[in-house]
Amino acid sequence: MNHELKQVDVRLKLVDKEGVFSMESIDTPAKAVSIMAPILAELDREEVCVVNLDGKNHPINFNIVSIGSLNASLVTGREVYKSAVLSNAARVIMLHNHPSSSLAPSREDREVTGKMMYAGILLDIELQDHIIVAGRTGETFSMREHLPELFDRKNYMEPMAHVADLVREEATGSEVSPVTYEILQIKDGSNGEAYRFMGTRYIRQQQLPVNVSDYESKYKGELKPGETLDTLYERFNIHRPDDFTGHSLSVSDVIVLESEGKKTPFYVDSFGFQKLENFFEERFVRTKAEKKIISDFREKTQKYFRPVDGRKAEEIENNVREYLHKKVREQGLPIQFGEVLLYGSRSRGTEKQTSDLDVLVEYKGTSREDDLFNLFHEDDFCIGGCKVDINPIKEEKSGSLTAFLQQAVYFMESEMAFSIADRYIYIQDATEGYDCTIYDSDFTELDYGVYDNPEISIYEALDEIVGDLKKQPDTNRIKGEITEKSQLIPVNLEEFEEALERSHYVSPEVTYTVAECGEFHGMGRYRDDIKDVQEAIALWKEFQDSPLNGIPSIGILVHTPGQTDLDDEQLDLLSGQKIDLDMMQYYPVICKEEAAIEKICELIENLPEVGIIGKVSERISTELLLRELDPGKSLFSEEEKSLIRKYGLQMKDEQKTRRLAEKLCSRDKIGNQDVVCSESEGRNKRDAEKTTGAYNTYFIRHFFYNIGGCIMVS
Repeated sequence: MNHELKQVDVRLKLVDKEGVFSMESIDTPAKAVSIMAPILAELDREEVCVVNLDGKNHPINFNIVSIGSLNASLVTGREVYKSAVLSNAARVIMLHNHPSSSLAPSREDREVTGKMMYAGILLDIELQDHIIVAGRTGETFSMREHLPELFDRKNYMEPMAHVADLVREEATGSEVSPVTYEILQIKDGSNGEAYRFMGTRYIRQQQLPVNVSDYESKYKGELKPGETLDTLYERFNIHRPDDFTGHSLSVSDVIVLESEGKKTPFYVDSFGFQKLENFFEERFVRTKAEKKIISDFREKTQKYFRPVDGRKAEEIENNVREYLHKKVREQGLPIQFGEVLLYGSRSRGTEKQTSDLDVLVEYKGTSREDDLFNLFHEDDFCIGGCKVDINPIKEEKSGSLTAFLQQAVYFMESEMAFSIADRYIYIQDATEGYDCTIYDSDFTELDYGVYDNPEISIYEALDEIVGDLKKQPDTNRIKGEITEKSQLIPVNLEEFEEALERSHYVSPEVTYTVAECGEFHGMGRYRDDIKDVQEAIALWKEFQDSPLNGIPSIGILVHTPGQTDLDDEQLDLLSGQKIDLDMMQYYPVICKEEAAIEKICELIENLPEVGIIGKVSERISTELLLRELDPGKSLFSEEEKSLIRKYGLQMKDEQKTRRLAEKLCSRDKIGNQDVVCSESEGRNKRDAEKTTGAYNTYFIRHFFYNIGGCIMVS
């Protein structure tokens, strides 16, 4: 079958209309404006026109390119340069109006200017300027004057040359592989949200890296001869393929050109395209040594972390990352996150029941660390009832992530305690290696020694020590019930030390002292063996009539059996007619000894007429409350007394402590847990959660004084 093609002739004709300007050379924006501004200022919708100029900048004619709506107008390169080609113009000036009278160039205005610069370079017709005319006022804005970077040809030449080279290679070399392109757009929920629809200038200002991990592929195709980045931009805006799954090609999208295995990424900028450096590299570049530090830290966290609300470490880190993205999106902050890492006591299994979830967050951006810290903590973010303490760091302020981790590891791992079967192992850094002590379940010291290899980590030293314990026969009672299957369990160091101290605790002897001269006990009569408060008060009153003319005093003496008198702690509380409680801060032994607090309370109760100097501490006020509610010391059990005392110290609120004690005093056993919860109402969320959690745990596992059970809790 024969096919015949018909030849056609195309003749285009310019239709001249009445002129509106002289043949004066237009070599400045002001001259262009003087001619066209009066016309554009009167229009009620946005219109785009082009003034065509000859080689000497004499105006040839002008053409209305597009008539749009109140605030937008569609402009293509075909329409802008059609009249210029037909007029044999050397350059053009674009003008458009803003009926709103605003002179601020929009993102679209800048984008169109960049596209027209591309088209003009290809056609060898210069875009001399793009001028905005304000409706009603006639004021103007020259983009060349105010945004000169838009008219810098070197911003456009490299991408064009690259595409041209690729096409040329394809056309001239039969063996050259085809040039393909891929359209990438920013993923929802990625770090790319920090710069979505923003130009490279903004990215540089905010110190944000553009990375392939922020993007997802939306389309792949093969570049045809003659196609450029600009034609791709036009296609994916106006004539989008049916199988294209993304949005119209926009600023922040990336076009990746590939030829013979080499990929070259171009960023769709506010004007033109910018070749991207390091697009395929890691956002946070690290050495092999730095990667190992992070992976080792994570490995230990996964090994020792106790799940919170059934969630493992990785899941919690992902939950925190989602929360961070949500907060920065709400505030519109240009922030990108790197590693999100659990650290602190929970990452090593040495937490208390009330310990926070400490999370380290690496980021890039111009926001201050303190500002982000405040933002991330304004909601009291919690996971499984645990407060999440988020610590944002960036390298410019706090140093590198790995340096921070190494410091954290030093503090977390320089001194540690573990339980295994019926034994405890305490280990700490030493100059020559590691000091290690083994205790039985009653915290009696069984063995002590130095593991003299400072070249290995504390965990490696611990593995060697535990391995020896499992293998050796128990000839000296050190091994106890440890077997090959026994597991090493980290315990909270603070609680371990408290338990160790309590196990070696010897109840001191607490007595009253009465001095005829409180200032100098050696001057006059003095006794330090009085156990009864009434006897002490009677003797003190007797000394009031002493001819010595001294100021009698009543004090407290704490003596530990087995220690010399020089190790005793003695404090004169009552001098003259005042009880000075401020002085107690300088006597730590007296402050923490329950028997001493009881005697101080007895003294206060039996001398109501005597004034008090200083603040009554929570410990003393709680003890006074116990004595008030239970004067016969028969209503409260020792566990209940401990609960009230601990609650008073935790809440620092006498009225709430009173209500709790009254509930317990009424023998309302059913609601003990609820009582604690109700007493926490009105506190801030953090304290309420911590206190409630701690006291609920008490009722289940005797949290306060069954320390052995506490440190073994998982």
